Amino acid sequence: MVLDYELEQLGYKNIEDIICCPGGFEVQGKEFLGDLSKTISWREMMVDSGLNGFIVYKDRTPRGFIEYMSAETAPIPVEAPGSAVIMCFHWATEDEKDDEEHHREEKEMLRILIKETEDEFEGLAALAWDHAVHFPIDMFKELGFEVIDKQDYISLMYLELDESSKEPSIFGPNFEPRDHSGEGKVVVDVGFSNRCPYSIHHKTKVKKAVDELNLDEIELNIYQIDTREDALEYSISPWNWDWVFVNGEKVPVHKLKVEEIKDVIQEKTI
Repeated sequence: MVLDYELEQLGYKNIEDIICCPGGFEVQGKEFLGDLSKTISWREMMVDSGLNGFIVYKDRTPRGFIEYMSAETAPIPVEAPGSAVIMCFHWATEDEKDDEEHHREEKEMLRILIKETEDEFEGLAALAWDHAVHFPIDMFKELGFEVIDKQDYISLMYLELDESSKEPSIFGPNFEPRDHSGEGKVVVDVGFSNRCPYSIHHKTKVKKAVDELNLDEIELNIYQIDTREDALEYSISPWNWDWVFVNGEKVPVHKLKVEEIKDVIQEKTI
């Protein structure tokens, strides 16, 4: 990072500067359904449980952040005694297509985090994605993390910081979506978390679709995955806190508009 970048430790006073919170660089100019202020209240709750990290400012404008917690309290289904779990990190580029800057700055944030945690924890765990830009497995490998386990496109990565550390493992899956088609019903199971504006948006889209259909055959269940207990109870494979199942079939809600979600649900009522 160049000299016009500043880092501040994450705490109550600057939570609202996280770029995924209302008004932040990541959400500016985009249309979201739902109450995005929940991203702030969720982090306030997490700080009480040990959430740590830092925010990166460029020319005093918040542009990136990284968060971590002790594995014992992190709302992610990973067991890693004595280690920390990397929760989320993101750098927002001015040009959304500038993957080079995005990768470079996020990698640097990870380097800083490793230095920040090496004397406090026995290791660092993360759930990385088989994705070129978002939480990429290759980026973690470049920094010395190893793949410990896999769930489809998700890999449990681990960086040993102490020789006495124990390898982490993934809990679950513990949640089984339901299919009531044999009873003439449509069960819509929605998992979401207030940690992420996109998750709030997706959950709200589905609720809006179900409300507008207003059909007695539809049963809507919304599972809030905000705590460690929630993450364990509602864990799916591959792990995510943001998912939708319609009669047991996964629906790519991220890509669908409200009307398209209504179509998917209506097809199941025929």
